[in-house]
Amino acid sequence: MKLVRRIMATDVVKVKCDVHEWMSAYLVPVTHPYVAVTDAKGEFEIGQVPHGSYTIVAWHEVMGTMKRQVTVAEGASAEVAFDIVVNE
Repeated sequence: MKLVRRIMATDVVKVKCDVHEWMSAYLVPVTHPYVAVTDAKGEFEIGQVPHGSYTIVAWHEVMGTMKRQVTVAEGASAEVAFDIVVNE
């Protein structure tokens, strides 16, 4: 079954299952194509970013929203790091 709904939100939306308490998902609506999800090592890459200065926003379900500034030079790549430590 495919369910299509327009999300009229500008912040993180949590979706929960009414039957299984442990089933949930998070939706992060954006208005641009420059997004990524971290891999198993916590790393990410966003390709084809035009040169310029940007605010990178990371979101974690426990730590919340974190921001970093980064400048991408023409024809170059840039790195940004977020230190997220969660004690379970």
